Amino acid sequence: MSQPKAFATLSTLRDDGFPLGSIVGFAVDAEGSPIFCFSGMSAHTKNILKDKRASLCVTETSFQGAADARTTFVGTMKTLSGDECQEARDTYVKSHPNAYWAQFGDFNMFKLAEVKEISFVGGFARAGGIGFDEYTAAEVDPCAAFAEPVMAHMNDDHAKSLEQYLGLIPGLETTDVERVEMKRLDRFGFDVRVLPNGGVLRIPFDEEVTERKGIKNAIVALSQKCAAMEDKA
Repeated sequence: MSQPKAFATLSTLRDDGFPLGSIVGFAVDAEGSPIFCFSGMSAHTKNILKDKRASLCVTETSFQGAADARTTFVGTMKTLSGDECQEARDTYVKSHPNAYWAQFGDFNMFKLAEVKEISFVGGFARAGGIGFDEYTAAEVDPCAAFAEPVMAHMNDDHAKSLEQYLGLIPGLETTDVERVEMKRLDRFGFDVRVLPNGGVLRIPFDEEVTERKGIKNAIVALSQKCAAMEDKA
């Protein structure tokens, strides 16, 4: 999930059948299901208690527009109780340490259960869907554990190199580029946002990388490719 401990848009159904969109905090349980802590006074809570059908749209952390990734879960909300409720509450508070109100008596735990559909849009011409079983069976990308500091380092200290990597994309014009920022990193490569137009482009690695040291070697290899291209020019 793009933001495993942040905020997303929950859509519930009102009495008149029209959808209500709410920005809500969420976390994920051990199987990857979204869990929530809602006050009984909230409009979306009242909707859920009458009609359990709902959807949750989660965006990537750096979401700015149509070129960025988002995922929508469609399912039914379940009100948690007993040990399951307490376990979910502990998980939620761990993800949202400032949510002191999660311990208030009026707040209860909910879970988006019986997920019927998961749709994914990764940007322009990058869309698809998977079943919940496929989702729960998937493994977290091994680069996720260190992606944020690596991207921050590249953006802060190697912005010029990121711009040079655009030269590895055949036929790409780079005359109007002001800045390039690494926005997503995984074992197969990384996405960059090209400013000022905000377009997102993919820079692939030559081979799959699963360790932090391997990321450094893969990026060095890209720089060496750029240098070789300049020597030939």
